[in-house]
Formats: sequence, structure tokens, C-alpha cells
Amino acid sequence: MNSVHFLSFDFIFSLGIVFNPIFAIYVIDFFIVHKGQYNLERIDQSNSISLIAIVAWLVGIVVAYGAEQEWYTLTHIVACDSLLIAGMTYYLLNKGQAILRATPAD
Repeated sequence: MNSVHFLSFDFIFSLGIVFNPIFAIYVIDFFIVHKGQYNLERIDQSNSISLIAIVAWLVGIVVAYGAEQEWYTLTHIVACDSLLIAGMTYYLLNKGQAILRATPAD
């Protein structure tokens, strides 16, 4: 019985590690990057897969796993660590991409 509880706890904890960064990416994308303004007429012409979002998601997973293994701690709450880092990574990568697009090519 003890091993079943241990395995189910690990499974639920793993879901939190995987899905928390996705929540942060959605929130940052909607409220900060796009400021709640999506062009619905052109939404099917936009990229359906964002490499920036995937990178931020993976960074959030790695941070959550490292915090869970007690390699380091940021807030002492693993879910908050992954939310903060994934959100900041997504925001900074989007800002960097916007700066690169705005820079005129020589």
C-alpha cells in the first residue's frame, strides 16, 4: 500500500512540474506580450508551434525538477519556481526576438 501512495504522489507531482510552466506561458503571452489583443482574423496564419514557448516550457520543467531535488531553491515552493522562471524566460525570449526583428539589416 505504501508504494502505491508513493507512486501516485510522484505522478501527481510530475503533472505539476510539467503543466505549471505552460500556465505561466499562457498568462505572459496573453496579458504581457499581446496585451489581450489577438488579431482573430489572422490567427490561423500565425505559427501554431512556438519555439520560444517550447524552450521556456523546458526551462520551467528543468527548474522545477532541480528545485524538487533540492539542488537549489528560489521560493521554497517548486510550483512557484517553475511559474516564475518559465514566465520570465518566455517574456525575455519574446523581447529578444522583437529587438532582433526591429534591428535593420545591413
